[in-house]
Amino acid sequence: MNSGLLLFLGNEESPMNYTDNTYHFRQDSNFLYFFGIDKTGMAAIIDLDNDTTTLFGDDLSVDHIVWTGPQPSMRELADGIGVATTAPFAELTNVLRTATEANRSIHYLPPYRDNNSIRLSNWLGQPLATVAQGASAELVEAVIALRAYKTDEEIAEAKIGETVTLTE
Repeated sequence: MNSGLLLFLGNEESPMNYTDNTYHFRQDSNFLYFFGIDKTGMAAIIDLDNDTTTLFGDDLSVDHIVWTGPQPSMRELADGIGVATTAPFAELTNVLRTATEANRSIHYLPPYRDNNSIRLSNWLGQPLATVAQGASAELVEAVIALRAYKTDEEIAEAKIGETVTLTE
């Protein structure tokens, strides 16, 4: 891909029947593949025109840390994956609106969770019914091409082919 913004959305907790009763968290596979961060409330933009990557998310407050224990900061997470720029999650709104106003291409993968569809609708000023149709076929093809073939290093990292034994 040559220009525009590549937007990758992570997942949030998914409630079963009310907010505090969640399913076990599962990060978006593409976000996990490209950024390796298995935490809620994350997104990233790769700006192809300016050759930058920004990781969006919020550091935990003391109220959260009481329950979770110490967690890595956004800066520590970004440093761990080689991303130079971080920003609060709320800043993503401004970045996407600015890009939309400048008629920049914003490439995103088809959303499969309602909360991400609603966010995209709000951020991009699109009717909710058209958000999935606005997903970038070019980005989908690029992701498939990247994920379909593995280098020896990726195979070693993923430990593909390792035998898993199930026990009772």
